[in-house]
Amino acid sequence: MIRVEEPHFVHLADGDKRKFGRSKRKNVKHIQPTKHIAREVAEDLEQDGRVTNAKLRYALNQYLLKQESKKGE
Repeated sequence: MIRVEEPHFVHLADGDKRKFGRSKRKNVKHIQPTKHIAREVAEDLEQDGRVTNAKLRYALNQYLLKQESKKGE
């Protein structure tokens, strides 16, 4: 998630198919939230209001690798 649009919408981007500049607007009822926050993405969004697509892809890949390793335990 890269942006919240009150009251019921968020904007999602993955840095690949959905780039930061063309994020997808989704109703919060239609997504499955997680408690994970990618620090490097959050910091860039706070400082600049933007994040690179490469950083989005990296953060998403790191999250998916972490989830895969948890399944193997």
